[in-house]
Amino acid sequence: MRRVHLGLLLSVATATVGCARTDGQRARLPAAYGSYRHVDNTLVFELPDSGGYLVNGVPLDTGRLVAILHEVFDARPAPLRAAFVRDNVKRPWSDVEVLVRKTREAGVAIFDADSSGFPRPFGRFHHRDGLPNKRLKLTGAHK
Repeated sequence: MRRVHLGLLLSVATATVGCARTDGQRARLPAAYGSYRHVDNTLVFELPDSGGYLVNGVPLDTGRLVAILHEVFDARPAPLRAAFVRDNVKRPWSDVEVLVRKTREAGVAIFDADSSGFPRPFGRFHHRDGLPNKRLKLTGAHK
């Protein structure tokens, strides 16, 4: 039988309760707390406007999501099993709930990346002159 960390149970309960809002405002995942605030080398999920999911900037095959979570987190102690989500209000909350269910299934806590202090990727910041940075392509032919 697997031991379940009390903090993980509390974060899942908080995320589940936070999903059930009736005041018309969008629900939010909780901010990381305790040992989860010191997690590094983790997964950060994004919900692009175009649909689908990105994990650490790479398109995600949702059919493999639970397997990926197990591969990344199973060897870690429970207090270090945390993933983060960059929510997108243009997407339905049900898209976030998919991530909540799958991370729960894999025994991983899930938190809001922005309210947890996770920095945005460098490629998302703008230069002073207003021109956006472009991410470097690390594969493919250069012209």
